[in-house]
Amino acid sequence: MIWFGVINAGTLVLGYLTAEVMGRRLDVSSVSMAARALFVLDALTIAGVLAFAIGAFWLMEIAHRLGELLYLAWLNQGLEPGVRATVISMGSQANALDQVAGGPAIGPVGIRAALAGAAITLSQALWRYFGLVGPVLEGVIRRQMRTNLETLKDLLEGKEEGREPAGEE
Repeated sequence: MIWFGVINAGTLVLGYLTAEVMGRRLDVSSVSMAARALFVLDALTIAGVLAFAIGAFWLMEIAHRLGELLYLAWLNQGLEPGVRATVISMGSQANALDQVAGGPAIGPVGIRAALAGAAITLSQALWRYFGLVGPVLEGVIRRQMRTNLETLKDLLEGKEEGREPAGEE
């Protein structure tokens, strides 16, 4: 249990140092800068999670394969040559039956839990980005609408291309 405390303390110190460096280098009053920084941080988080998942998967596969080899070596020590193939085949058949019977029963539960977790995580990220990027997009749209209205007003008043104002013919 002490390891969790050590890991959390290290994370805390690194977090403070990183926040200090980012606070000095980033202009967080700019919405677009904050949105870009959050995007980069989320991408780094995803990369870290993927790296951890791949590492954990590799470790699990190595342990599983080594376990199979150790099991077969242990099993072969006490078997007579005439029944060895039958016993190993029976073990493999039992493993296959377990996977066929257990997989479909457990699979949907795992898939639903994974999809629900992904949906919750993604919805939080979307709200964060729409909350930050939304005002930037709103500003761009408002500026464009203002420009379009000014152009329309100029056209109606005849200020462009030497035209007469509308309705004065």
